Amino acid sequence: MGWNGMLGLVRGTTVDELAAIGMTPIGDPVDAETGLSASAEAYVVQQHGPDVVVLDGRSLFVDAAPIIGALAGREVLGVILSSVSDTYGLDVVTPDGRRQIVSQEGAIVLDQGVALPEEPAAWDEDAALALFERLSGRSFDAILAAPGVPVRGPSAARAVAPPPLPGAERAAPDEPAAAPKDAARPRRRGLFRRR
Repeated sequence: MGWNGMLGLVRGTTVDELAAIGMTPIGDPVDAETGLSASAEAYVVQQHGPDVVVLDGRSLFVDAAPIIGALAGREVLGVILSSVSDTYGLDVVTPDGRRQIVSQEGAIVLDQGVALPEEPAAWDEDAALALFERLSGRSFDAILAAPGVPVRGPSAARAVAPPPLPGAERAAPDEPAAAPKDAARPRRRGLFRRR
């Protein structure tokens, strides 16, 4: 069967802990296939041992993964499954960085971060699902067999602010940030010249 959506995993957390970052329940439990369908109106989460699996039929998880990682302070793993457009990929967010790779119609269209040794040489649905199973330690069949709870997305407004650039000082809330001491001064010449 061809899947279209994202399959995610948040390591070392619970559904209740994710509620604290805004991923609060918004409906009755649904089956996993509903969570991975395009008609899903929310993320669907399942508790699997010490981890939470996130099902996203709308493929918005790629934008939510760094927010969840920052707010929950956890590693976040996601695989892209799009049989309709022959697009498959991986998104891993850790405290050390982010790895993203996306293959579309057999060609790599996005390749950022350090490659994982487990990544397949050729991407398709089976390779993406097998990679998810290897990296997460969870069986896709077990995920499909378990119901999940629809939840809101994480609250982006509560995401942790990025650290300041090296050499830049923190500004007070009403002041602009100071430029790094070794920053070059901008040129004053613009597109329009005075005559």
